[in-house]
Amino acid sequence: MGACTAVSTNGALFTRDKLEECLKSLSWIRYSTSAGTEATYKKIHRGRDGDFARVISSIAAASEIKHRDNLSVVLNVQIIMIPENRHEVVTLAKIVKEAGADRFIVKSVGAMDKTQSEVGRDLTADFYSSALDIKEGLKALNDDKFVTVYRDTRVANTFRKKSYSECYAEPFHTMICADGGVCPCCDLQGREEFYFGNINSQSFSEIWTGERRKQVMEMIKASGMAPCPGACKLDPMNQYLDELLHPGEHVDFI
Repeated sequence: MGACTAVSTNGALFTRDKLEECLKSLSWIRYSTSAGTEATYKKIHRGRDGDFARVISSIAAASEIKHRDNLSVVLNVQIIMIPENRHEVVTLAKIVKEAGADRFIVKSVGAMDKTQSEVGRDLTADFYSSALDIKEGLKALNDDKFVTVYRDTRVANTFRKKSYSECYAEPFHTMICADGGVCPCCDLQGREEFYFGNINSQSFSEIWTGERRKQVMEMIKASGMAPCPGACKLDPMNQYLDELLHPGEHVDFI
């Protein structure tokens, strides 16, 4: 179908056997790792003892397989910065660089109105924009094999009103959740009223061309995109497509 395939994972169960099986079919992997030590990792992720070490081992194994087989897959690691892990951001970047990751991304919280999580609800844009020490620490790690990215705009834009009335980007993107549910994007995962179907009981082709997907997208459009946060993952793509579809006056004026 000409689609790019990627995996977003916490990495704790992404063993070498699984990497050997699927890495060659992926455009990129994104490891979400919200700490730079075992103690903080367990506090935030609430996983098993040793999960942090398992994640780092998975990143190292992925890098080894990538270079052994000359694969083009990009190995990304991200951290959502909150007060509980701020002091470990640069530490984690150093660890994953050593493990062989290609990119390290720091993101701000983008809490939705309907999320069950309270994490980040009281954070302001200043928490991220004032972190000059972290920005400089990350910048020092950049080289021709490792790139760091610091994104601090999502909190400020989380509840911003969208400038468009429908999701133009959805035909170019979808998400398969851990339970097999297929939904428009990560911001709607876990909300089964927006699921197109389930990959465990239907083929992806059946889901993508099915009536249920059309119904869900019409429901979102009719609501004025009410279920969606202001700074969703697809917002930059939607802004671009909206401008193409509805250009303002004198867009050719420079």
